[in-house]
Amino acid sequence: MHLVSCQATRPPPKGHRNRNRHPKRATTATKVSQDVLDRIQKAFTRSKHEAANESEAKAAIFVATKLMRLHNVTYADILANDTENSNKEKYGGSSEISITHTTPFKRPQHETFVRRLACAMSIFFDCKCYSTERRMAIVYTFYGIAENTVAAAQGFEMAHNQILLWSGAYKGRSSTFSYRLGVADGLVSMAYEERNRELMEVRRKELDMIAAREREERDQRQREVGRLERLERLPWNEDSGTEDEEFSGGSLGEGIGGIGDGAVDMDEAGDHEKADFNEDDENVIDLTGDIDDNINRLIKTEEPETFSFSAPPSTTVKSEKNVSPPAAVKKEEPAASPWASEMQLTRFRASSVQVAEDYLKDHKIKLSYRKPRQTAAKDRDTYQQGRKDSKDVEFR
Repeated sequence: MHLVSCQATRPPPKGHRNRNRHPKRATTATKVSQDVLDRIQKAFTRSKHEAANESEAKAAIFVATKLMRLHNVTYADILANDTENSNKEKYGGSSEISITHTTPFKRPQHETFVRRLACAMSIFFDCKCYSTERRMAIVYTFYGIAENTVAAAQGFEMAHNQILLWSGAYKGRSSTFSYRLGVADGLVSMAYEERNRELMEVRRKELDMIAAREREERDQRQREVGRLERLERLPWNEDSGTEDEEFSGGSLGEGIGGIGDGAVDMDEAGDHEKADFNEDDENVIDLTGDIDDNINRLIKTEEPETFSFSAPPSTTVKSEKNVSPPAAVKKEEPAASPWASEMQLTRFRASSVQVAEDYLKDHKIKLSYRKPRQTAAKDRDTYQQGRKDSKDVEFR
């Protein structure tokens, strides 16, 4: 057999790009308010509206991404929050992969290792799959979150062809079958191990963040105690009578530089620093205001430099840094897990299942199930070698 095609039949919706199976940017474990999620969802919904032109779509995405960065919200949060009638099929899609026989006009047969390989890819990429028999091909369809299905189909193609290539080194039907089955079973085991490892990593990350926060609070208390102790050791705390006499000997205005003599004109006081605030940014967008009003302001503004979709102004970057979590907590976040919390990971997995189910309902697809045949590898040594080689399969 040989794989000949890999085609995504439905692209992801505009404005919702899940660039990887996991978001790259880690977020804090702070619970995001429902109002913030609804505002972001509203902006994304407007960007995908049929009547929205390019400028309106860009402005809506700009407002949504600004709010996401400000409140540390990820795509998984948005997906899990979209609970309107539990209807998530708009995020869904499917990708097909066709298996044909190397001999022209000859039908391929269902092989046990192929079904298990498809199962492994579904676990790796959080989607589901089913197979369809056609005249000269067997088609495996991966369905669920659109971009995940594309990755699963491509991974299936790469792994399937590698298994066929490696199994060519074995002679005899029993050895070939056992080796292919071993590689497929090894990939299934790896997929379940990866899911469990993700869960353990995000749990460890939450514990590390809690411990880091407690250490920061303890250090803050120690710094406050030290500051108070230093104040108690200052000279004027030793003889309070001297301090009273000094202040009673002259006017309060003279003691602090004479500002009591009259008001000072700031324009005549010489050079002074300007506040780090850009009124243009405030006039263009107010993240606490109405979403539609913000989008309309961005569309109508005549100064494009005040909002750049590729590179936001420097004042905006500074303000985002000010609202980011403390540096001490960030340093404690393990880089291995991109998920903010165990709840977020669980919600994303549940949402991916819901997307797949809604996709079937939307396309009126009914699946039929048949009991698989009980097959076992007869050549145990070759089977174990296949499981060992499964670690070297490149499918990402």
